[in-house]
Amino acid sequence: MGRLPGGGYRRRGADRRSGGRTQGRFVELLPNRLDALIRRHNAVRSETRRLRLRMALHAGELLLDKHGVTGSSVNFVFRLLDAAPLKHALAGSDGGLALVVSDWFYEEVVRRAERVELASYRPVHVSIKETEADAWVHIPGNAVPG
Repeated sequence: MGRLPGGGYRRRGADRRSGGRTQGRFVELLPNRLDALIRRHNAVRSETRRLRLRMALHAGELLLDKHGVTGSSVNFVFRLLDAAPLKHALAGSDGGLALVVSDWFYEEVVRRAERVELASYRPVHVSIKETEADAWVHIPGNAVPG
């Protein structure tokens, strides 16, 4: 913790450019860097050896038990990963990464991040198993297919 003028404190390394929210920096940097690494890998691979990755971001409570991490948030993020709109977006792009974020994550993190092109996120509806939810799909480096 570092002392601020006026007697307040801030966490060392807090990212003030994203409102102090490390999640903002995470969503600003990770998808594009991961996509760049996948594209570099795929550029020298045959089509059958290329990577294609679906990624989901959400936030919520996790429970740790003797079997690992559990909880409704874990189940929800796996539903996002399996959602047809995400699979279709990846299949319709030339990239190697498709990102889906929950509506909550979009509203609380993505929209507040300074270096995110909001127009590159497309709203989708997820309907899988017992899950009905709104979410947002993003394909780094591409326009999101309609």
